Amino acid sequence: MEYEYQLQLEEINVAALDQQLRNLKIAGFRGFIFSGLLKVLFEEEISDEDKTLVDGVVAAHSPSDEMPAIPDEPKIYSLMIKPYSKHFHEVDHAKDLRMTLNLIETIGDQQNNRGLLLSKKYFLDERYTDQIFEVNYEWTVVLGGHITHRSLVLRWKNNDGSWNSDEKIKGSEKLSPIDSREANRNRRKSCVYRLEAALIEYMSAISSTPEEVEVNLATGAAFMAAVAGGINVFLESGVNTAITGVVTAPGAAAAYPFLAAKILPGVTVANFIVAGLTYE
Repeated sequence: MEYEYQLQLEEINVAALDQQLRNLKIAGFRGFIFSGLLKVLFEEEISDEDKTLVDGVVAAHSPSDEMPAIPDEPKIYSLMIKPYSKHFHEVDHAKDLRMTLNLIETIGDQQNNRGLLLSKKYFLDERYTDQIFEVNYEWTVVLGGHITHRSLVLRWKNNDGSWNSDEKIKGSEKLSPIDSREANRNRRKSCVYRLEAALIEYMSAISSTPEEVEVNLATGAAFMAAVAGGINVFLESGVNTAITGVVTAPGAAAAYPFLAAKILPGVTVANFIVAGLTYE
C-alpha cells in the first residue's frame, strides 16, 4: 500500500525519516520511494490511527533532522561509518566505527581462573561510563592448567542503557594446538604482569621519601633480574619452580627484605608471588 506526500527528495533527510518511521513500529512498514513525490510503503493498508501517526511524522520532518535514537536498538548503529549497513552482530569495532572505543579487560585473580581473560568491555568515553558492548569469555581448563576450549557471549547496550536481548553466543570451541598454546601463554603473561604491577605499587607505597622510592625500586629491580630466567621458563612452559626457588631460597629474605613484609593482611610478599604463579 502506498501513501503519497507532497515532499520531494531534496526536502527530506532520507536516513532520519526512515528511522523516524521505523520508530513508530507499525507492522508492514517497507520504507519509501520517490516518484516525483514521497511515497511511504506498507505491505497492506494500515489503520486510521497508524495513518495519523505517519502523517504526523512526515509533517514534522525537516531535512536538518538528525537520525533519532530508537530506545531498544543497539547504540553501536549510530556510531557506524555506514549506519545499518550490516547487522550489529557483524560490526567490526576496529573497522566499521567512526571512532576508537575505550577498552577495559577483566583478568581472573582467583586460583581457578588466575590470569584468564574473563571479559572485554568497550566504552565510548574515556571515563568508562558509556558502555557500547562487551565480550564475556569462558575457558575449559584441564589438569595442569592447560586450556583446551573457549566459549564467549557478546552483548550490546541499547540507546536507553538496557542490554539488547539479541546476544551473540559462540559455544564451546576446541582450540587448535597453536591457539591453545597462545591462550596458555597469554594466561601466564597476565599472571606475571599483575605480579609486577602489584610489586611496583607496593614498593612505592612503603617508601616515604623519593630517595626510599629509588632504593626500594632498585631492590625490586634486582629481584626481577634474578628471576628473569625463571619468568621466561614460566611463560613458555608454566613451570614456576625457577622463580619460587629464588623466593624461598635460604638467604632470600636477607637479599630482598621486602619478601618478608606483609603485602596483604597475613600474606607476605613471598607468599603473594608464589600464589600469583599458581593456578589450576
